[in-house]
Amino acid sequence: MNARAADVLISDVLWRLPIPVRLGMLADLMQRKELLDRWPFVIPVLRRFFELRHELAHGLAAPEVSGQTILVATVKRGRGSGRIYRTEQLEWLAWQAHAARIELAHIWAAVASSTKAWYEAGG
Repeated sequence: MNARAADVLISDVLWRLPIPVRLGMLADLMQRKELLDRWPFVIPVLRRFFELRHELAHGLAAPEVSGQTILVATVKRGRGSGRIYRTEQLEWLAWQAHAARIELAHIWAAVASSTKAWYEAGG
């Protein structure tokens, strides 16, 4: 695959896949390239981050009176549910999501071709 094909996959195909499928693809790539031991927390952190993002996108968040927790209320198939997050959990997840973003750049560097021709083919 060259850089142009990669751009087409990203712009026209990949964004249409659900997040769990994309994370599965990333986990598979990391396993094939033997990178899971090097970056063991990327997939779990991204899964948790996107679970929270989904809950917030489809629910309502309200801080508790104490200011120590946040309730995220959602409705799935007509059933209401809620999850309580401690503020330190959310702070930890935000910090880890930032770290995962940096680690994704390192993963890209580990799997991307190092040949100049691969990059030139896309330009």
